[in-house]
Amino acid sequence: MCSTGRDPQTSAALPEAARRWSGRIDELMLEGQCQGEVREGSLERIGLPVFATLRGSAGLVAAGLLAADIAECGRTR
Repeated sequence: MCSTGRDPQTSAALPEAARRWSGRIDELMLEGQCQGEVREGSLERIGLPVFATLRGSAGLVAAGLLAADIAECGRTR
């Protein structure tokens, strides 16, 4: 998944979409901190495990090793 950014056939919109996705994760973590649902700390320290979890789940779904509906089971909102 991460290597597609270097593929010449990749859409030019991909880097912008990745920046928006990353910004949205930051927004959600800050919101969670304000509500006391996410512990205090730098977004970099907290964000890496969040990103790794999302990246891992997405990779499993993309590889066909995890059904998308099962990957969604942990969502509460």
